[in-house]
Amino acid sequence: MLLVDDVDLLALPALRALERLAALGHSLMVTAAFSPLLFQRVPLVMNARGAGAGLLLGPRSLADGDLFGIRFEVESNAPPGRGVLISGGRSCPVQVAWAGATG
Repeated sequence: MLLVDDVDLLALPALRALERLAALGHSLMVTAAFSPLLFQRVPLVMNARGAGAGLLLGPRSLADGDLFGIRFEVESNAPPGRGVLISGGRSCPVQVAWAGATG
């Protein structure tokens, strides 16, 4: 399992290397800020859509589920760590651990 944070900010050569690794059968877990250009900028996120599985952390709009082809209710003033688990084309609200600010 390869963990890649902020995949949407990677340079093109790094994205191409990730695509090659995925094509070789390696599993990827990536994070990215959603935008309408995400599909064009990082085509490998289409694998998540095809699998119908993912986790949206801190969704703020109905459009955040577009990657997975779903719509869900957005919770106003959601606590930190609130998310939506996508599996089999269905959504389920989840709460993940959040340590808070350290000071």
